[in-house]
Amino acid sequence: MADLGIDLQDSAAAGLGARPRVTRVHHISVPVRDLDEAREFWVRAFGAEPVSTRRPRFAAVRVADVTVGLAEQDGGWTARGAEYPHCGFRFAPDAMWSAQARLQALGVPTGRIWTRHGVEGLMYFRDPSGNLFETACWHGLADADALPRDVRGGGSYRIDLEGLNYTWKPPAAGAADGQAVRPTQLDHLSLPVRDMPQTARFWVDVLGATPGRQPNHMVEIAGIDISFNAQPTGWTRRDAEFPHYAFAIAPEHLLPMKARLAAFGIPTHPICTDDDGAAFLYFRDPAGNLFQLHCARGLPTGAAIPRDAVAGADSHVDLAALNYDWTG
Repeated sequence: MADLGIDLQDSAAAGLGARPRVTRVHHISVPVRDLDEAREFWVRAFGAEPVSTRRPRFAAVRVADVTVGLAEQDGGWTARGAEYPHCGFRFAPDAMWSAQARLQALGVPTGRIWTRHGVEGLMYFRDPSGNLFETACWHGLADADALPRDVRGGGSYRIDLEGLNYTWKPPAAGAADGQAVRPTQLDHLSLPVRDMPQTARFWVDVLGATPGRQPNHMVEIAGIDISFNAQPTGWTRRDAEFPHYAFAIAPEHLLPMKARLAAFGIPTHPICTDDDGAAFLYFRDPAGNLFQLHCARGLPTGAAIPRDAVAGADSHVDLAALNYDWTG
């Protein structure tokens, strides 16, 4: 794969100088067993809007303020009894119970709506493949103090993560009561990691995140919270593309961010483009969770960039080569 032909000999200076920034979450892409099933789930449950894509074995839907990519892959979804990884969507206070009812009407098991601190309401569910998601309402939920409090909040409620798995047999269109209930935005990512302090350093020192309200295991970046939890496994498979989480980045920040990652000893690859001209770059956190920098407008240099092989061109990202042992 040819590189951009741009001189990055000053990568250390560029990487450790003024910080390039990501702006928002552009998309999350999850592995699924069946594209048609996955697309139907998001459309019927949450009113998602299909997004046109020419990539084989891949579909996409728009959910609130983020695109959710759906990619056929032989595994990689959240393990049957695991809590991580999962993605959380924020819901208005009056939509939490409606979202629960809508999922249950479609034959999707949910846990109870529960709380940690008596002010918020939270609820887990899985898509038909097993990817774990969460509905979240942090303020304004009526009678939140009467919700069951989970064991980590000093209560007795234990989430039955195993019981949220199912074989989906959706009712005929129109048979389920109620309407699709739309979230307002992507709220958070919760990821498995090997080493909590190391992960915090990665996010703050390398990517410029702000320590969150629980700085030992949470950061704020690009308008969302990212929490990380010490786990023995669960991150993206060494050679897999899904799941991954993509941040939007401005054209003038993409090359400096690539240089910054390299300066901290984090492997990257030559920047590629897709058929729409967007430039992208994959990288991993120290645990192996896969991320992408996505620049919809391409690069300002006008340099010829190798296209992504899965989009029908002649380049290929070596995803296994992006794994590393970090000493940062």
